[in-house]
Amino acid sequence: FARLYRLDTFPFGAEQDEGLFASEALRLLAGERLHLFGTSWYFDHTAVYTYLQALSMSLFGRNTAGMRVLSGVMGSFSLPFIYLLARRMFGRTAALLTLIFVTFAPFDLIFTRMGIHDMVVMLTYIPIVVYFLYSALVSRRASDYAAAGLFLGIGLWMDYNNKIMVLIPIVVGMLGYVFVIKWQYWKSEYPKI
Repeated sequence: FARLYRLDTFPFGAEQDEGLFASEALRLLAGERLHLFGTSWYFDHTAVYTYLQALSMSLFGRNTAGMRVLSGVMGSFSLPFIYLLARRMFGRTAALLTLIFVTFAPFDLIFTRMGIHDMVVMLTYIPIVVYFLYSALVSRRASDYAAAGLFLGIGLWMDYNNKIMVLIPIVVGMLGYVFVIKWQYWKSEYPKI
């Protein structure tokens, strides 16, 4: 709700990149085409996000709200994964608090209400990838590894700039090794933990 309510008025006005993304989406709606695996108006802005934004604007209006609803939906899509990850790691109470804090965190809230892909892709896909990687380390299910790889690939496809996403498997893998696989060692060495 917080990510979708009154998208036409908050944040006030339109940021420069929002206007450029929206104009590119409007060009698609007017009949122009981009290569789906290519770039749009600027060399590092992917065409796939522009196509999704054009779809959003065709469904919700060729206006500010229509331009921003895709980001709100993507940002909302990550919230269940943030909750599930926190619950799996720290329990239900911590998961609820985490969900509340992330839902209303100014940084997260503002960038998931803007019609640009730069931050919303990172804020959407990183929690999902981390959830599936952590689940894979705990359960050792191939489906969790596959889901992590799938969402990592989609996140990189939607925003080439999010190279930081490639570090996620490395960091989660190291932390998973230390805390999940070597947990018995840590418990025997430091019983008060």
